[in-house]
Amino acid sequence: MWGKEPSEIEGGLKISEKAVAGFDEDAVTMGIEAARKAITAAELKPSDLQSVYFGSESHPYAVNPSSTIVGEYLGIGNDYFAVDMEFACKAERRECRLR
Repeated sequence: MWGKEPSEIEGGLKISEKAVAGFDEDAVTMGIEAARKAITAAELKPSDLQSVYFGSESHPYAVNPSSTIVGEYLGIGNDYFAVDMEFACKAERRECRLR
């Protein structure tokens, strides 16, 4: 996919397999697919949702919020809380514990 020798990738990144987006996919299309699967798994209707939080290092549109694109595509309705988050260099692993 990256046009490099596999041994170069495996040696540099220490990985032998990596998921990459398709040529026609962006963060929004992947978010929609993930949301659809989550809604189905939770046995919800899109109209049951009250908010959409969307985090990405690379939003596809500069002036159109990704969260509202996802909400519209899922058919949530017009009355929900929408948030786009972006912070490319702040990704780190955290553990969340419920008390």
